[in-house]
Order: sequence, then C-alpha cells, then structure tokens
Amino acid sequence: MPFQLLAAVHPREPQSRLQMLRRGELLDAAVAVIGEKGLSGLTLARVAARVGMSAASVNFHFDSKINLLRDTLHAVVQEFHNTITTVIASHPADPLEALEAIVAAQFEPPLFDHGKAVVWYAFTAESSQRSEYRDLSVPRYERYRAQVAALFQQLSDAGRLYPRLDVATLSTTFVGLLDSLWFDFMLDPEAFDRPRAVATALHLLRALVDVERSERGET
Repeated sequence: MPFQLLAAVHPREPQSRLQMLRRGELLDAAVAVIGEKGLSGLTLARVAARVGMSAASVNFHFDSKINLLRDTLHAVVQEFHNTITTVIASHPADPLEALEAIVAAQFEPPLFDHGKAVVWYAFTAESSQRSEYRDLSVPRYERYRAQVAALFQQLSDAGRLYPRLDVATLSTTFVGLLDSLWFDFMLDPEAFDRPRAVATALHLLRALVDVERSERGET
C-alpha cells in the first residue's frame, strides 16, 4: 500500500503535506529496497528509481543515506509500536482477546511485510555496533514485551492461567515464538505459511491459558 509508513513519520521540522507524502513514499521504497538488497544494498539511486524520482530528490528529503537508514528504522519501529498499542487498547475488557489480536496484527498488513521483517532483523544485527540504532529499537521492543507481560499478569490475577505457570516465563516464551515465526518469514517468504504461523501462535497461547475457565468467566 502506498505511503503505508506515512503515519509513523515524525519529521524533525515542519513540512508541507506534499513533502510528508514524498517522505512516506520514499520510506516505503527504502523498506522494499532493503528487503531485496539488504542494508548494504540500499542506495539513494535505487530508492529514487523505485518511485520515479532522482537521487537528488531523495537527498533533499533526507540529506544523506545515513539519515534515510535511521528514519526508515524509526518509521518501522514506530509503526509496530503504534499498531500493537492500538490493538491492546481495542480490547480493554479481555487480556486473552488482546493477546489473540496481537497475533493477528503481526501477520496482517501493515505489519506483515517482508521488507519490514528484513529491516527489523538487519538493523538488530547492526545495533550492537551502532548505538543510535539500538536507542531507536530497544526501548520500543522492551515496551512491547512489557505490554505482553502485563496482559499475562492480568490473566494470572484473574486465575485464568494454569497453576504454577510463571508470568515472566510465559510472556517471554510467547514473544519469542512470534519473533521466531517472523524470522522464518524473513528468511524464506515464499515458503512461509501464514495461516499455519497464526495457528501455531494461537495454539501456544491457548495451551497456556485455562480456556474453559476463561469461557465461563470464572475468576
């Protein structure tokens, strides 16, 4: 979808709507190029060619390749954060429904995109050497893990988890499975089975939760 990262863009200076649309278009193009060529294969010329602009136009909006890389990561991370936060807020009454919705959201547009998966893992690999990448991604990822842990804690407080299950271990296992499925998607998008991935994540979730008690509304 064109300009799908536009809503996540927060320019450093006020810009006209046309400039913001162009930035969003270029960020989408950068994600696509990284998905095909990797971080090392990203060039202003490739991004420009993808949207029918000149490399000078890309440079006008981002000043440099370094800025384009940073803003691409920021947009992808921010979009993920915004989507997950909105999904949780949409299910305030039932943490199990919120967790199920998190699974669905991660395997549907706008998040479910091969280029974005490559962006996430490529920048993660670079974060050990680049503090600015780490500062952009790590706090948001930790926030996501905390959001998931809070939902499991709500289930535990309501007596909807099986006895002796540790909330921290459960939330880490759940997030780890989703990360693993995304990694599989990043490695081989053609072979990736999206319905099976969703079913796998939901199966784990329901194995952790006392579904019968949840359905009866017991606390």
